[in-house]
Amino acid sequence: MKKIICALLSLVLLCSCSSAGNVKVVNRNISYKAHIFYFGKEIDLFCNIKENCAEYTVINGMADGFTAIVDGDGIKVGIEGLEKEIETEDSAVFSVLYGVTSFFDGQNYKLNNDGGNFFLDGETSFGKFRYSLTPAGLPISLEFENGNFSVKFYDITLKKTK
Repeated sequence: MKKIICALLSLVLLCSCSSAGNVKVVNRNISYKAHIFYFGKEIDLFCNIKENCAEYTVINGMADGFTAIVDGDGIKVGIEGLEKEIETEDSAVFSVLYGVTSFFDGQNYKLNNDGGNFFLDGETSFGKFRYSLTPAGLPISLEFENGNFSVKFYDITLKKTK
């Protein structure tokens, strides 16, 4: 009898762990580095995703030191003390990352399990994408269907909120 109870308990625990609905994507108060491939080019960014905006700094690539602050209204870019505010452009790397991050602000997404990690197939104005996440909801990678844009995330840090 004890063996049957243990087996049933194990089955119940396994079934409850497999639900993708329990994973919440971490999309605010997080920082990470991102290795980005876009249109045959590569750059590394330091990304600081805050509550209402995202800050990006190029740490390796052709525009080393270039910064961008993106919110819902546009982008403020800068390099070596010079700054300019521009409207959000669909082709900007920073807009793509911010657009995908903002995708998770609503509750209308469903994650699927690939046998260990989770993924979401979604679509923004930039195109269809697959976003891969850890079981804790932290980013692993992002790939757009057209093959012109992909990201590998690393050095992920959660920020303490008050």
